[in-house]
Amino acid sequence: DDPALADQTHWTAKKLCGWLKDHLVADLSYRTAVRYLHEHNYKLKVPRPMPEPPDRDAWEKRREAFASELLALLENKDGEVFFGDEAGFEGDPRPRQKWVKRGSHPSIGYYGGHVRCNVVGAVNPRDGQLVLGMRELYPISTAPE
Repeated sequence: DDPALADQTHWTAKKLCGWLKDHLVADLSYRTAVRYLHEHNYKLKVPRPMPEPPDRDAWEKRREAFASELLALLENKDGEVFFGDEAGFEGDPRPRQKWVKRGSHPSIGYYGGHVRCNVVGAVNPRDGQLVLGMRELYPISTAPE
């Protein structure tokens, strides 16, 4: 379950098969390795990109403080609170697949510098008002003219 124990960052079936052949001197075929992974509840998934906060501790503290601020805003009858979400569509190459346990949600960190289109939506829970928006983002060198 932990590729770091074998000095690896992740496993592919091909890497695992080669590592087992080299380190355990086992006569193992690729198909046998894949079948073993399936039998032990592994599935091939593409990791989802997740932005990494520069300071995780500070980020968690700000998040906890915001919860109490949000409750105060919701209780204020004079203010309007909208709940929103965003979907991003990236033009970058997809992350590679890797073998992970079923039910897990693999992710891979990234640090910006990519082409993407963001779609944003927000709804007011009191009256159902919906606000939508879309924004295309390009790196400076590839921006359309």
